Amino acid sequence: MKHDRVPPTAQPLSQEWRTMIFRQLLPEEQDLLYLRYIEEWDTAGIAEALQSSVNTLEGPQGRLVEADRHLLEAYARCQRPGTALAPLTPAELVRQIFPPPPVPLPADFASRVLTQVGKLRQARERRDEAMMSPIAQVAACLGPGLSTIWESFAWHPPFAGEPVHASQTSAQTHRFYFPYGDIQATCEWRVASRHHPAMLRLTWRAHLTFSGEFWVQFVSRDDPIVDLGEAICLGRALTGTVELSDSTLGFDPTQVPWSLVLFLTAPQGKAPQGTQGNTGT
Repeated sequence: MKHDRVPPTAQPLSQEWRTMIFRQLLPEEQDLLYLRYIEEWDTAGIAEALQSSVNTLEGPQGRLVEADRHLLEAYARCQRPGTALAPLTPAELVRQIFPPPPVPLPADFASRVLTQVGKLRQARERRDEAMMSPIAQVAACLGPGLSTIWESFAWHPPFAGEPVHASQTSAQTHRFYFPYGDIQATCEWRVASRHHPAMLRLTWRAHLTFSGEFWVQFVSRDDPIVDLGEAICLGRALTGTVELSDSTLGFDPTQVPWSLVLFLTAPQGKAPQGTQGNTGT
C-alpha cells in the first residue's frame, strides 16, 4: 500500500467542492475509489477481495467504471456558468477528495467493502422472496407467482433527502442498462408547504425487447438493505410519470437520504432467457 505519491500540479479543489463531490458518491463507490487510487489496489486484487470477476469491475457497465463515471459527473456539476473546469482525471480527483492517511488502512477495510456487497445481495434476495409470495400488494398488480426479470443497483440522486439550497434540487437523471434494453429515470422532489405535502416525482422511459411490470423500491442511502417503504408498482407502460407524497412513500423524500432500486417482474416461466438476477446498474 502506497501513500507517498504527490498529486499532479492542479488547481486545488475548494472544501465546498470536495464535500459536494464526495456526498454524491454511493458508499460502495467511495470504498472502491479509495482502494483503487489511494491504496493502489489493482483490479485483480479488488476482484479477489469482493469474490467477483475482473469483468464485473472493469466491463462496459462495471462497478469501477461506473464509480469513475459518477465521480466525473459529480465534478462536472461543480461548474459555474461562464467558467471552465480543470480537466482532472479520476485519480487526481480522488487524491484531492480523499487525502492519504498517515498510516495504512485497517486490515478489515476490504472486508467492509465485501460486507456492503453482501448487504446488497441480501436485499435483492429478500425482494425476490417477497415477489414470489402472494402478498396483497403484488396480487393487486400481477398476482402471486412472480419472478424478478431484472433489478438495478441502488441509485442515489445527488442531494436526495438532504437539506440543500433550492438551486441544488433540480431534476436528476440516471440511465440503467441491462442486456435487454435500458431504462432512464428522472427524479424531482419538493419540500412540504402549507397546502401540499412533501412530494417526489418519478419519470421513466424504457427501451425493452420484452414486456414486464415496472416496480420501484426506495431504500436507505447509507444501508441499501433497509427499505424505506413498500415496493410501488408502476405498471407496464414504457414511459410514465408518478407523483408520490410522503404518506405514500412512507418517508419524507426531502428529509431522509434515499436511493431507489428499479426492477421488472413477470409471471413465473415467462422471463426471457438469461435475464434473471441483477445484471445492470
